[in-house]
Amino acid sequence: GGDQTAFETVTDVDKIYQREANTTHYIAVVTYNLEEVQYVNLKVAVSEYNKKNFKTERLQLGDASLNIELNTQIILIRKFENEDKALDYYKKVIKDRDEFSGNAGYTYDVMVISQANYRKMLSERTSTTYRAYFESNILRGNNK
Repeated sequence: GGDQTAFETVTDVDKIYQREANTTHYIAVVTYNLEEVQYVNLKVAVSEYNKKNFKTERLQLGDASLNIELNTQIILIRKFENEDKALDYYKKVIKDRDEFSGNAGYTYDVMVISQANYRKMLSERTSTTYRAYFESNILRGNNK
């Protein structure tokens, strides 16, 4: 996935983001260049997926515009008690990618993110730096 900044070299992500494993976490589904109807369809598919697979967790969906010029948006799934609970969701979603997206084939990234890091990512207006941080610090550091 990724927008036009996806191939930029990312450095010093550890100075921007901090790992807070025992705080509230979200799942950020970052979409790239979707038309409004595609974005809405993906959001509906995610909602249906959550109803089917995570009914007891009572997850809520929100959305945000990450970068208007690049048409990068976020479907925010909240909230998880801690990083481990969010990672369990993430792993299932990656395994069920087609069902999660309603077989749409859109380009999007799914990332586990703490509340504080989510606010930082929004202020950066790109997911590139957080994606690098997530892959190197959370995914690689959590091979269960």
